[in-house]
Amino acid sequence: RRLVHDWKFNVFDPVFDTSNFEAYKTSLGDSLDKIKFKGPNQEDLHGATRGLLRLQNIYNLPTNRLANGVLLPEEKNQLGTSLSASDCFELGKNLCEIKEYSYGSEWLLEARKRLHGKPLGFISPNVSDVQILEHLSPAFYGLGNLKLAHKLNNEILDKESGHEEALKNKIVYEGQLAKERSLAPRKVNLPLLTEREKKESFQLYKRVCQGELRQSPREQRNLKCWLSHQGVPFYRLSPFKVEQLNLEPYVAYVHEVLRDSEIELIMEKGKGHMERSKVGQSVNSTTSEIRTSQNTWLWYDANPWLSKIKQRLEDVTGLSTETAEPLQLV
Repeated sequence: RRLVHDWKFNVFDPVFDTSNFEAYKTSLGDSLDKIKFKGPNQEDLHGATRGLLRLQNIYNLPTNRLANGVLLPEEKNQLGTSLSASDCFELGKNLCEIKEYSYGSEWLLEARKRLHGKPLGFISPNVSDVQILEHLSPAFYGLGNLKLAHKLNNEILDKESGHEEALKNKIVYEGQLAKERSLAPRKVNLPLLTEREKKESFQLYKRVCQGELRQSPREQRNLKCWLSHQGVPFYRLSPFKVEQLNLEPYVAYVHEVLRDSEIELIMEKGKGHMERSKVGQSVNSTTSEIRTSQNTWLWYDANPWLSKIKQRLEDVTGLSTETAEPLQLV
């Protein structure tokens, strides 16, 4: 929001109301070059898009509600804002670029709905219906819906009869439609589930995330909260707050283990060091589409102030941190 909404209304509009565009653009470019500014690249954008896709998929979030800032079924717009047509267009376009046509088409359709509604956003302020259709038609083609792809492609030509890409696609679509009509009816093969999706544990995981599986009142009544010093005399005056979340398997939440000042310091130390997260052993580690986050590490030896937190983790868990990895920020 800071880089889109606030930048537009607090920086972008005032600057261009009073300054020459080309002069400002040149000055800004020179300034960024001097400080060797490195902004998010296409890989970062695709990574963020995959992260949003994973959340939307796992938690079964409807596109229109998500675009309206609604994350939970029982709540209204808790974010206080909603996405514009251009915001939805950018998401849909990037999803299609990484071949996630199903969700990409949903976001592009949402962009069309909002095209004449809320004022266009800052990222693509001049997005048009034709631009949306340029990505929406191939998306449905990628999904195997040739007739709809052809229909949307014709809508482009209705608006711009000389549209070069649409004219090329028209030849392809009509050729394939003619071929389909000449063939005998074929059995529709539904997409096969991957081995991971077949696993019962993964299905249970999705159902829990989507709120389909909840603890019964009988199970909840056995859960407790209490204050615990974990057998450490130091914490008798300021015990840990323990909340049981589940008994089998056992899951507990320990509240307020870190102080606000410690959290702020950890975040401050991590600034400027975040890199794309990798998978695998350190020597052969590589980036992966299943892990799109960024992370960095705070080594205990290089940050003596972490010793108190390290000791507190040992006290609250009863485990040794002697062989623990460094503190990871994600």
